[in-house]
Amino acid sequence: MYIIKDLKTASDINSIVKDNSNNTYNLAINLTKNGEYSNQKIDLLDLFTEKFDKMKEKVEAIRLYVPYEKIPKDKFFHLVNLNKKLDNKTKCLVIVNRQYVGKPVEQLFWDINTIIKANNGIDGVCKFIKDQNLSPFEALAFIHNYVSTIKDYQLSLSFYKYGHDQFFPAAYDNNDFVCAGYASLMEEIIDNLNMAELKCEILNIRITNKKENFMSNHARCFIKIKDDKYGLEQTLFDDPTYDNKKDAPCSLYSHFAMPNDCHSSSKNKMYVYFSFRHYNLLNNKTLIDFDRLFDFSKEAYSLSKNQIDQKMIETAYANIMHKVDKNATSKDIYDAIKIMAKESFKNQVKRKFVGNLTKATPIITKSEIENICDPLLEEQYVYEKTM
Repeated sequence: MYIIKDLKTASDINSIVKDNSNNTYNLAINLTKNGEYSNQKIDLLDLFTEKFDKMKEKVEAIRLYVPYEKIPKDKFFHLVNLNKKLDNKTKCLVIVNRQYVGKPVEQLFWDINTIIKANNGIDGVCKFIKDQNLSPFEALAFIHNYVSTIKDYQLSLSFYKYGHDQFFPAAYDNNDFVCAGYASLMEEIIDNLNMAELKCEILNIRITNKKENFMSNHARCFIKIKDDKYGLEQTLFDDPTYDNKKDAPCSLYSHFAMPNDCHSSSKNKMYVYFSFRHYNLLNNKTLIDFDRLFDFSKEAYSLSKNQIDQKMIETAYANIMHKVDKNATSKDIYDAIKIMAKESFKNQVKRKFVGNLTKATPIITKSEIENICDPLLEEQYVYEKTM
């Protein structure tokens, strides 16, 4: 007999363990309550994982209902252990019960391996940034490059309002991936990094012509950053989608840390920005045109007007490269920066975007790079000798 069963208590799990018949089960474990994880005395996922070996011959499919794709560490531990016990016979789906105020629950179905890869990917980026002690601006540059090169942009043929392609786990599977997905991944990494001086929100952009007729939508990130190392305290835009190229010859920073006055309008287009979900940086404003947004950000935070220039980007890139590859010499890094500057500048010109990279050759000098790299290389050499 084929049985569909919701596991709600420990006794539900024990009854399957004790079932000596030839029944086959399709199981559901709902870990959510009112849009959050339920506070049960017994963790059903923990208990289910512990006893799965005793029942797996009877289980054909598992559905795990969670409130969000980023899983808390205690739940994630059991999820990974459960996945290790699965064989080809048992299919496991992680279903997100996304709760919106005053709206029906939205559900997205993910393969368990995709959720595990996404959580490990985000945690890995955050760990590297913390281990290498990157400053907020360097962290933003590193995240921008990671997100923009993780996967090639692929417009979905589906017109489903909340498709997989708009959420960060799709970066780690074979799903299509669009601008909302890139912005979602960038925001998720910055949220999990939990750096007080670096905050991110997704902004949706409604692009119209001069007659205000709708042309298309786009999503990008609105960033609030403070970095004493680079003398920064301001809001800016970041658009990993426009720098997207998985097999790019180098990191692309054409649309990294864009000033607040870019893309407000062009010859044939107007850009209207509005808040995308539940965010705080705009004080939950639901519809803000671009000029209003710029005025509001200055008024709310009294931020300085210092502009991010090419040298800042090159310096951050040099610091990141040295920490990614400890064996890189100052010449290696300078040569890489030459390629980055050229490709990023070319990409800006191609897209007719007037941004921060204003030259096709580096502004930072070799001697300045040596100041970044060589002392650290010397320390590493002494350490290796000592070992």
